[in-house]
This record gives sequence, C-alpha cells and structure tokens, in this order.
Amino acid sequence: MIRYWLVACILFFQTGYLTAQEDLSDLQKVSDKIRKSLVRIQATSRWYNFAEPWQTPRIRRGTGTGFIVSDRYIMTNAHVIAQSVYLEATREQDSQPYPAKVVYVAHDCDLAIIEVQDPKFYEGSEPLSFGDVPLLNSSVTAYGYPIGGKRMSITRGIVSRIEFNPYSHSRLDSHLTIQIDAAINPGNSGGPIIQDGKVVGVAFQGITRAQNTGYMIPTPVVNRFLEDIKSGSYDGYVELGASVLNLANKSIRRYFNLPENNNGVMVTNVLPETSVDGVLKSNDILLSIDGFKVDNFGNIRLGNEIINMAEVVERKYKGDKISLVVLREGKQLELTATLTGADAVRIYGRQFDKMPRYALQAGLLFQPVNNAVVQAHKIEDLDLIYEYSTYVTKHRYVKQKEMVALTNILEDEVNIHITSGEHSLVSKINGLEINSLADVPRAFAKNVDMHVIELKDKGLPIIIDASKVEVANKRIQQRYRIPHLVQLKEGAMN
Repeated sequence: MIRYWLVACILFFQTGYLTAQEDLSDLQKVSDKIRKSLVRIQATSRWYNFAEPWQTPRIRRGTGTGFIVSDRYIMTNAHVIAQSVYLEATREQDSQPYPAKVVYVAHDCDLAIIEVQDPKFYEGSEPLSFGDVPLLNSSVTAYGYPIGGKRMSITRGIVSRIEFNPYSHSRLDSHLTIQIDAAINPGNSGGPIIQDGKVVGVAFQGITRAQNTGYMIPTPVVNRFLEDIKSGSYDGYVELGASVLNLANKSIRRYFNLPENNNGVMVTNVLPETSVDGVLKSNDILLSIDGFKVDNFGNIRLGNEIINMAEVVERKYKGDKISLVVLREGKQLELTATLTGADAVRIYGRQFDKMPRYALQAGLLFQPVNNAVVQAHKIEDLDLIYEYSTYVTKHRYVKQKEMVALTNILEDEVNIHITSGEHSLVSKINGLEINSLADVPRAFAKNVDMHVIELKDKGLPIIIDASKVEVANKRIQQRYRIPHLVQLKEGAMN
C-alpha cells in the first residue's frame, strides 16, 4: 500500500514538474518575443514657465518604454515624449542608442508613435500584435524599464477592475482603463501588457497611495488611436457635446412626469458648435444611443460589462453618424447626429508642445486663460475662476474666442502705485472689446493720450500714460531681461 502511495506521489510531482517546466518554457518564448520588440526611450524635453512665459524653458530628461508595432513604428505614451526636443531609442538586445522622432501624438488618450529612421535599428525585431480586453481576474505580464533601469523588467499581475476613468496626462479626458495589481513605476510607461503572447494594454499610470496597483490603456483605446492615424494625421476624440443628469432619483422622475420603470438620462445643456447642436434639446430624455439602451445612471451594457454610455462615442471618429432615441414632450423621437470634437473644453486640460502666449505692455502681463496659466499663477480670484469654470457651460466661447487676464504687473515707473488688478479678466482696452490675446497689442496701438484698461467686475480701470509706454517697454525689457514683448504664436514648438 505504501509502495503504491509512493509511486502515485512520484508521478504527481513529475507531472507537476513537467507542467511547471512547460509553463516556464512558454513564458520564456513570450519573453524572448517581447525582448525583440521592447524599446527603451530616453527623452530630452523643454518645459516652459507660464508664470514668466518669456523665460528660457527648463530642460528635463526622462526615460520610458516603447514597443515595435510595425516595420518602422514604435508605440509609447504621449507623456513619455511630451515637450521633447530630442529622443533616443535603444533595443533590449542592442546597447546602441538611435535618434528617434515623434510621428503621431494623442495627448487626449496618452498614446504616441515614434520612429527610428535608421533601418538597422529594426533588424531582428518582431512587431507585437494586439489582443482583446482581458477578463477580470485573469493574469497579465508587464514589460518595461521601471525607475530608469537599462535592463528589461517583468512583473505579473491580475486584472482587478475595468472602468471608465480620468487619464492623468491631460487632466481632462476620461476613457476606458484597466486596473491591475502590478506596480506601474516611472520608466514602465509605454510598455506592453501581455496576455497569451499578445498586447492587451499599454502601461501608463500608477497610484502613489496604493501598493502594487497600476493602470493600462486597453486595446479598444489603442485600436482607435491606430485607426485614427491611418489618414496621416490624428483628429482626436469626438464628443457628444451635451451634459446629462441621471434620473435614478424617484422625486426627480415624478417632478418631470416620467414613468417609474422608464430608463434614460435627462439632457441639461447642449453646447453650440458640437455634435448634437440643433439635434438634442434641454430636457430631452435620452433613451438609447446607437441602439444601446441607456439606464438611469447613464450606463449601457456592452458585452458582459456595464459601462458609461460615453464609451459608444469613444469608439467613433470625426464625421461618423450616431443614432439617438429621445423622449421629448411625451413623444419618442429617433434622431441622428454627425460627430465632431468640442475644442472649447480644451482650455481645462494641460497644454503640451506649444509655446506660452502673452502680451506685455507697460509692465502689464496679459495672457489667455487656460489650465496652464491658472495653475502657474495660482489664480484664486473668485470672479475669474467663475468665468473660467463656466466659459463652456455658459456658451461664452461662441462670441469670445478666448478669455484674457491681467496675470502680473512688473513694477516700473510707468505703472507705479497700481496696486490692484492682477488675476483679473480684461473686458476692454481703449474701448476695444478683448475677445482674444491678439486684441491686446491691437488696442495698445491706438493713438490715445491715456491707455484705459477695463477689468471685468473690478470697478475703476487701470490708466497708463500712453506717451511713456514706448520708453518704458524698452526699460522693462532690459530690467527684466525679456527678449520679446509679444508672443502670439499658437503653433507647436520649434
């Protein structure tokens, strides 16, 4: 009896040993394949000081990960190459760095494509292919170069959550994300997350307050980016252009005479110049979107998952049609909208790859109001913050291309004793309404005795002696070492 038990144990452990050996062999095969595709990226970037926009930008250096997805393209995160002026790419099996350049960048979903022009770089490489969204509780493997390391690192984790989440790079956009219980550290960014030998996500952000927790960009987002750039440029995400209110509260449903068992959400605001302008109306009850029924919380069922209805729009492109079923004044209507972006909302996101714009006259610094300016100057003026936060919802962007603020006063004889006005919105200069930064130098070019700067909701205007401005500008430039008084350029950095 003991002999049979010993034989059974030996067979069990031999079988387990062989299975483990097979698992290790399969893992080694996958690792060897990844090794041929993995790329270490070193970026030299320049970052501007929006509080003093004339200053020479600060140079920073960082590392990230990428992986080869075609015979010449390398995928990585947008935040790895943001603001970059020089890139180097190094293969895992080759210590020789090669110069690289950015081909496509999508700051709204934190993805980018870079390219090494020297064909030698790709010799022996094996482009990776993409898989499906992994199942909850399934295991995945992350490859990359965490904490700036020069050798490949491999960590394994479990898919713990799939949901719609904000992307930290832009601080504005939300997309589908997958949470895994594997640490995503600086340097891991842009690396492939692998399951069954295929890429199921791109590592992009971690949680500082949680151990061994990271996020990856799933393949629906990645595939949408790759499809978008097939045209030769990146158009970006489309937006519905409407705010909605969930209708889970029974009192709200009774107030609007809605059936207790009826699903849907209420449209509260339709933004002009967006996809549903002229299609949806305030107080419409949105019942379905592209054939997916919308529940009282604004969710739909997509496959086996309950997810935000925005995911339907997420997977479409500029110019695509979308069908909407709404309840309007008791009647059910079937509507169609053509999808486009919502450019006005970008003022709430981080600015990348663009020079700061400003106009400096008589020591008064004028800048367009956006996320970068508000953060750099630590603006807390309640009037300005209100106007900024409601710029889109109150539809002011239709008439006013951009809001302009007086953000700083550089002290000089010409503006001495002007003790208030900083961090205030500018409404008029010399009678000219200020609807864009370009209006500022145009207003100061007027032939007047006194320059009159009217600040919104601030009472008395700022008065500057026009005859003293030209000399004062030269003095201020020299005193504060400012190379240019005006920078209106909106294009990308040189």
